[in-house]
Amino acid sequence: ATFRETANGDDALIGAVGSLSRAIRARIGESLKGIRQSSPVQRVTTPSLAALRKYMEGIKAEEQQGNVERAVQLYEEAIAIDSGFAMAWRKMAVVIGNNNLGRDKQLAAISAAWRFRDRLSEEERAITEGYYFTQGPEPDATKALAAYQQLLARDSTNRTALNNAAQVYAELLQYDKAEQMYRASTSTDSSFGGGFVNLVMALTDVGAPAASIDSVVQAMETRYPDYANTWEARAWAHWASGATDSLAALAERVLRSARTGRQTNVSLAYLSGLAGFDGRRDDALARTMQRRDLLARNAGRLATAMETAVDSATITMILDGDSARTSVLLQRALAPSAVEATPASERPWRQLLMLAALAGDAESARTAQRGFVEDIAPIDPYRAWSERNANALAAFASGDWDGAVARFREAISQRAGADIEESFFIGMAHDRAGRADSAIVWYEQAVAKRTSEAGSAVRYWPTAHRRLGELYDARGDVQNALKNYDWFTDRWKNADAMQQSTVRAVKARADALRRQRAPG
Repeated sequence: ATFRETANGDDALIGAVGSLSRAIRARIGESLKGIRQSSPVQRVTTPSLAALRKYMEGIKAEEQQGNVERAVQLYEEAIAIDSGFAMAWRKMAVVIGNNNLGRDKQLAAISAAWRFRDRLSEEERAITEGYYFTQGPEPDATKALAAYQQLLARDSTNRTALNNAAQVYAELLQYDKAEQMYRASTSTDSSFGGGFVNLVMALTDVGAPAASIDSVVQAMETRYPDYANTWEARAWAHWASGATDSLAALAERVLRSARTGRQTNVSLAYLSGLAGFDGRRDDALARTMQRRDLLARNAGRLATAMETAVDSATITMILDGDSARTSVLLQRALAPSAVEATPASERPWRQLLMLAALAGDAESARTAQRGFVEDIAPIDPYRAWSERNANALAAFASGDWDGAVARFREAISQRAGADIEESFFIGMAHDRAGRADSAIVWYEQAVAKRTSEAGSAVRYWPTAHRRLGELYDARGDVQNALKNYDWFTDRWKNADAMQQSTVRAVKARADALRRQRAPG
């Protein structure tokens, strides 16, 4: 049999292929009813070859080069050609979400993809549904996993389904499952640079040996030498091995030579976190404010008073331990004008609630909890956990230590375990309730985890180690007291001047313990 179809121009090419396909199917005996009921080829992705070209160029810019700005531009151009291009809308949402370019923009993009999902193949529809149910306006992690698993049942090597399902498992702290799926994703022919970064983070989560992590980093550097975010995998390898000085040096180099907004954003995040880790509060605040301005500009606006007040309060509370000053900053953040100036989906309610809990500011905690329930919980795919966590923080802020522990345990039951922040707060609740043994158990759990979520939660470690030293000291356990006192004084040896009085006091107590242990 001979078949022929003519396309008058690029945009008619896909339609011509569809007609040719139907002719061949009819000739080999497929029923006309079946042929008519099937979706035409041009409805699979886009009827425009020009839009498809832009989309594929965007994929290359995003996944192989790490050029976020160029990828966004290309996806926008593809959508301008075909406004119903669902997969282009979805990828736009992915790039926006992964790079903190604005939660409202992300919601709008994934909602557009959802509206046009009837144009998609079964595979693309499952991928779109999975992302919609994790990052869209109707989040449901269970439905997201179901969509990805349904696709993997048909194609166990689908890279996107493997990678995205792994991200859901990682959020649920099911690290073993996440690591297995990331490995499978990076083993496919269609693997991408970001997938290797995800795998390195997962290996960190499961406590993989340094050599295993380094081999993945080397494989990524070989496979994607031009990928702008390859350095992030090396950064996680430094973190996993405890090489924080190497991590800081790497972040400084990237910041100085940054070619993309993401390189600037991520390097600043590392540097602000490490500065706080080392007690350098002025540097931590400066880096944090610089990053806040960058994130706001990327989202097409200026940083709001609510956001900048929260950044200042975080440094003030965690590094300075100044509850009174923190409460003043919280009131500034909660002023109606500050709240209204911040997009509802980007209001930092949970961070406010955490700070109010640390400061013992029950009134601010109640306000932040209401804001969280109204603005954030409805679009949180892990709402079953986050609402219980918010309840626990509110109870902590009011001094209800037993209630806080109970609420935290309810939150933990929604995932595979406690994260670093939860372990720290439970330790503090037991500590303040006078239960030293339980406090030690939870503080030890908080400082023992070198997981990927420690990037932000590590800010609690200096306080936890210092308090562990005091608790062991009170029990007469000199060895463990010294271990924690020494960790703290070594970590904060270059802390700012205003922190040095604390460092000197801890060091003096450690020296006294050593003299007692080895008199004369």
